[in-house]
Amino acid sequence: MVWGASVDRSDVVPNIISFGSNCRTRFHIERVLRARHPDESYPTFFWDWLDGGGAQGVIWCLKNDFALCADDFSVQRPAPWMPFVPLHGPSGFVFHHDFGGASDDGETARVRLSQTLEAGLSKFRYLAARTRSALMSDRPLTCVYFGPLTPDEVQELSTCIGVDGQRRFLANVMTPEDGPRAVSDDRLITLFVDDLAKGLPHPAWQGNHRDWDLALARLPLSPDYHR
Repeated sequence: MVWGASVDRSDVVPNIISFGSNCRTRFHIERVLRARHPDESYPTFFWDWLDGGGAQGVIWCLKNDFALCADDFSVQRPAPWMPFVPLHGPSGFVFHHDFGGASDDGETARVRLSQTLEAGLSKFRYLAARTRSALMSDRPLTCVYFGPLTPDEVQELSTCIGVDGQRRFLANVMTPEDGPRAVSDDRLITLFVDDLAKGLPHPAWQGNHRDWDLALARLPLSPDYHR
């Protein structure tokens, strides 16, 4: 794999980043880190607020140096009950919060995509550089993915990020119903969460705080992630 030049952003390189596959992963990582370090900010990385691409989307980004091209974007409705959203075809990632965001009207979404395309590409080039620096850093790093992974995906992700079991870790967070699909691999930290907000006073998509707290507490986090 050949990536572009590293960007010296040691001030924003944490020792844990989200690989997706949706916003919940980033949301809970940030919530836990802010609780531990309330005076520090937690930077945004490439996959934090994306959806739909899955492990293959992450692998595409890693193997293609995060190369988003204007011609690869379109507006799609992933399901009849969902809004129209900007979609990056090669990776399969959906951009709910960028490139004009989601809209109940397809034409409105297409106009917004056209109007915000260059600004969105510029933003994600910046996030790509920041993410690349984190992945190229010699500091310990844990990459967290939410959802089931196949053995081949574990192999590819581990190779891409250089998992060595000492300073590089790949964590897979899964819900109990995904348990039968769990991969047994010594390069992988497998965590389970009940991701439903059972009686908790916040939107369901945010998941069960207590279960996520217990899961993330098992990861090799360092107190100097923000230094």
